Amino acid sequence: MKYEKDKITVIIPVYNVENYLERCLKSILYNTYTNLEIICVNDGSTDNSKKILESYSKRDKRVVVINKKNAGVSSARNAGIKIATGEYIAFVDSDDWIHEKYFEYLIRGIDTADLVICNYIRSYKSGSVETDDAYRVQSISPIDVLKNKELKSYVWGKLFRHQLVDEIRFSESEKLEDSLYNMDVLLNNKNLKINHVDIPLYYYFVRAGSLVNNIEAYSVLSLAKCFKEYYDKENEAEWKKVLAIEIIKRTLSARYIFIIIKNKDMIRECNALMKQCVKSTGNTKYLILYKLPFLYRAFRILNDPTMLKYEKQL
Repeated sequence: MKYEKDKITVIIPVYNVENYLERCLKSILYNTYTNLEIICVNDGSTDNSKKILESYSKRDKRVVVINKKNAGVSSARNAGIKIATGEYIAFVDSDDWIHEKYFEYLIRGIDTADLVICNYIRSYKSGSVETDDAYRVQSISPIDVLKNKELKSYVWGKLFRHQLVDEIRFSESEKLEDSLYNMDVLLNNKNLKINHVDIPLYYYFVRAGSLVNNIEAYSVLSLAKCFKEYYDKENEAEWKKVLAIEIIKRTLSARYIFIIIKNKDMIRECNALMKQCVKSTGNTKYLILYKLPFLYRAFRILNDPTMLKYEKQL
């Protein structure tokens, strides 16, 4: 294979995933692209995850295991980045799995870029997922990624040139760390060359109790505040507009929860944050949703009627 000489470092944060870990590891180890350094960071697991990792590291020299005290997924990923030696870096979550040609397709896509992104499939149960193998790749801009929720919200499903992210680390104080990491990459490299492989190659496993299913309104608002720091520093109108929309979307979501649980102080905080950004969007829709909270609630319920049950639980 043309690019086989280029090593890819795969960083996998591991915490109490004994039921899913082998599926993840096998999907990586049996990939068509084999020049891999697989750094598995055991973040203080209390189940059999550590034993599984040690078993695989004995069988395959590409598997490197780091054992550390539990400090969260960001800390685990940062520990992996610190010792990565590959020309490229990829992140895979330990309860997910990947297409057999995942790395082959991504490294082909990065040939003329610094970052390549693929599509993904949400899976609610174990088992294979049918995908279209036809290879399609196109160039996209950093601001295109910033506008696209599916492309910007996760660090998995991406292949980064090591030198691009060598100095960038995950925030260990925020739950929505993927979005912040991608934001750092994009805003610090506005002329970044990005390719998009238009095939679902990553399988994102949605399970009950996973972190992403339990994100609190406080965490969403905290992320919006982090974005506000970028917004305040930004001078380019187009980027400022996109950041304003990101802030308002997240703050609307957080305010919706605070209204239901009747937290007046947090509602006022949300309103103040949105007020500072709403004009920059240039879109009256956001002004209306900001001023009329019941319309946003109606929008949420129309798109997902189960929100009514969620409201009762809150």
